[in-house]
Amino acid sequence: MTYWGGIKSKSKNTYITCLKCILELAVDDGVLSVNPALNIKLKSDRKEPIQYYTREEVEKLLNVATGIIKAYLEIAFNTGMRVGEILGLQIGDFKDDGFIHIKRTRTKGVIRNGKSNNAIRKVPYNSYILKCVKAIQINNLYIFGDIDDASFFRSQWKKVCIKANSKIQALFN
Repeated sequence: MTYWGGIKSKSKNTYITCLKCILELAVDDGVLSVNPALNIKLKSDRKEPIQYYTREEVEKLLNVATGIIKAYLEIAFNTGMRVGEILGLQIGDFKDDGFIHIKRTRTKGVIRNGKSNNAIRKVPYNSYILKCVKAIQINNLYIFGDIDDASFFRSQWKKVCIKANSKIQALFN
């Protein structure tokens, strides 16, 4: 009987690779005649299909959200930006040309120039997003102030889902 807990295939493969290398050293040293791990093959994890929100669900969530989570969700739903990109936004990134100029990510105190060369880009925004951002703007370099980790938004997200009676609420029960 094997026990892998909830370990993902990628991690399992890393362990198997290490095991194969260790056993190969035993073969090289003459301790083993054959590497018993050479033929181990693991199945890939089954990916769950992505469940997208309907327009009605997004409207429902945005209608009950307030304050900082409202601004965050408006940006996320309307631009598709990554969490780190949103947390790295500065008011100057909202340009008069109608685009947010994404130049950086910010996660747990680390500021980077983006995940890849394609991460530095422009995404369109509407005036309502800018209005929400200005409503929460504090005297800080970053729009979301000292919040530089998604964990803050997880608890806020749960509250919004429960308030909107969203199907996502089941994830938190």
